Amino acid sequence: MIIPDYVERHVNLYPEKQAIIFEDRQCSYLELQERVYRLANGLIKLGLKEGDRVAFLAENCFEFLEIYFGVAKAGGIVAPLNYRLLAKDIAHLINYVKTEFLILGANYADMINFIRGDIAKVKHFITLEGSGENMINYDQFLADSPTKNPGIKREMEDLFCLVFTGGTTGRPKGAMLTHRNLYNTALSFI
Repeated sequence: MIIPDYVERHVNLYPEKQAIIFEDRQCSYLELQERVYRLANGLIKLGLKEGDRVAFLAENCFEFLEIYFGVAKAGGIVAPLNYRLLAKDIAHLINYVKTEFLILGANYADMINFIRGDIAKVKHFITLEGSGENMINYDQFLADSPTKNPGIKREMEDLFCLVFTGGTTGRPKGAMLTHRNLYNTALSFI
């Protein structure tokens, strides 16, 4: 059972229970599952293949969990970027993960437009709020995607995310975390 499968498990147990409450927004487990499936199917339609990385640049937000789960459900690997970094360091990390997909908060559209020439491999820019030049609006992207399970099979040993180290002696490095790593971490906390 990989990490996003826990959303499905909770839908089977209590679909109407609140899954996410963030500021003035909330959604049930059933609504979360639908949004996760929509994101996964949308990414697959854009060309995401198993093992592809999806960079994510945003502050804490309502969409945070669904992005992690949706990318994983599509067979991808999420690579969250530290929004406090300088534009040149963000460009370096985007190139480091070799991604064609970037999901970003609206606050970062200007920075991303500034470094676009340095991140030429990125083909798909999805913005959480509004839209920018050659950027896909996240909510419209979800609305245009189906709510069916994409059916991509992943294993516990497959990568779930790449998180970046502090880089005290150089640039940050990507630490690879599998579904099992995160599962075991959750068990340790319990």
